[in-house]
Amino acid sequence: MLSGLWRSEGYGWILAFDPDGYTLHHHCAASCLAAERGTHADFARSYDRVAVVGERLSLHQAGDLTRYDFQRVDAMPGAPSAPGGDAAPLLNFESLWGQFDEHYAFFELHGVDWRDAHRRFAPAVTAATPPQELFAIACRMLAPLDDGHVTLAGDGQVHQRMRHQALRAAMRATFGTPNGRVTPRTTVDAVSRQFDQVFLAPFTSRKPLQRAGNGIVSWCELAPGIGYLSVLRLFGFAESAAARGADDLPHTRAAVADFLRDDIAAFDAILDRVFSDLRACRALVLDLRLNGGGFDRAGLAIAARFADRRRLAFSKRARGAGQAQELHVEATAQPYLRPVVVLTSPLCVSAGEICVLGLRALPNVTIMGQPTAGMLSDNLNKPLPNGWELSLSNEIYTAADGPVFEGRGVPPGVPCAALAAPDFTGTARAALAAAVDRAGALA
Repeated sequence: MLSGLWRSEGYGWILAFDPDGYTLHHHCAASCLAAERGTHADFARSYDRVAVVGERLSLHQAGDLTRYDFQRVDAMPGAPSAPGGDAAPLLNFESLWGQFDEHYAFFELHGVDWRDAHRRFAPAVTAATPPQELFAIACRMLAPLDDGHVTLAGDGQVHQRMRHQALRAAMRATFGTPNGRVTPRTTVDAVSRQFDQVFLAPFTSRKPLQRAGNGIVSWCELAPGIGYLSVLRLFGFAESAAARGADDLPHTRAAVADFLRDDIAAFDAILDRVFSDLRACRALVLDLRLNGGGFDRAGLAIAARFADRRRLAFSKRARGAGQAQELHVEATAQPYLRPVVVLTSPLCVSAGEICVLGLRALPNVTIMGQPTAGMLSDNLNKPLPNGWELSLSNEIYTAADGPVFEGRGVPPGVPCAALAAPDFTGTARAALAAAVDRAGALA
């Protein structure tokens, strides 16, 4: 049984074990907050591949890809551990600033002097600053970080600066979601309902479009001998209420483990159906232009269907961690090794981009379209003392051939206007036609 205190390399976590279970704390210089408590059975359900070697502990989120490393420590760090509440705006401001100061990996990329930001914004916060004003100050401080994984949520407010706003607006207008609350789930629903009309209308010589995974996965023989597969995001595939209604991944470890287990089982079964139906096609177009991200493991599960052997997909290292860890595309038993053309756009984000990193390492794959969004790092979620929650990008993903694509996106090997505003439908159809032509020529 694990015992004592363990501090993570990067990530700002402290795991504390006692006879009754464990507590996960989120630490920075300004605060140390207990965010997750469970029994030893809960820990075993939430984490796997747990190994202790001397004073080092390593583990994974159950079923997931990333290894997290910890070192034993003798005592909890000297930082406030009691919730600050709305009456402690100074503590909350310093906690927010401190989490970014210790963990955010891309200040230089975005041209932000974070120490200077503290000098400019800290004087505006006093012990009497009301929550709404504090939130506004925090948003102004975070605004220069042009990063869709930087968010702040609290008191019914959300700050998030998504990139490529004109293209996102064109997508919403095209699929009939220009007003109201637009969420990942409503976006999938809207796109799925109109997928044929917007994307596939020019292609009349095809078998009927098949759908699965709560509308996320669509496939057909788009043109004679040319298969087509679209994946709109990389979570929410399972036949469960949680998956069907999901707008984001769960944040507690046990909930993520359960969700991931069910999702991967459902997704593997769907991919079996897809490749059974498309096995005879002489080439395939994989459409990732509208992919809202999710589980990296699901992205690599797609790449594995095209892999001739185990290949390095990328390496990743968290800010403040030690040696980078390598992640691979693992070949499946009966891979599809004929030509594959992958369509990408700036609306392919997060785990969708990780999928593209895996695919670009494969010799039978051609990436075509526009660079992806440039949001590759996992979200590092952090609570604040007053109950607000932030997320930030703390991981540096390096492609198998060396480049880091954070902030600029994974580039295509064959550039073309995959999606554009204002003629969203026209460019979508033209790019798909070009991808079909290229796939046919490669076959």
